[in-house]
Amino acid sequence: MDTITEGTAAESDTERLLSRWEEARRNMTPEEQRTADEAAIRGLYEKYMKRAGDKSLSPEHREKWANAARDLEYKHLDLFND
Repeated sequence: MDTITEGTAAESDTERLLSRWEEARRNMTPEEQRTADEAAIRGLYEKYMKRAGDKSLSPEHREKWANAARDLEYKHLDLFND
């Protein structure tokens, strides 16, 4: 019998979420897909910035989160040129 660990449970949850996301995208118009993608990117950016400011993390980890946020900004300049 397989043992379900926290890691395998998280992988399973992620797979289910991705499957639902892909199904929803197939039913979207191109404009709806673009809007959803932009919202997801902005949501990730906010999460990364929040983690970058989390004082409970080590400076190295905060820097990694800040770098991840900057990478999103760089890759999606059109979303962050407000």
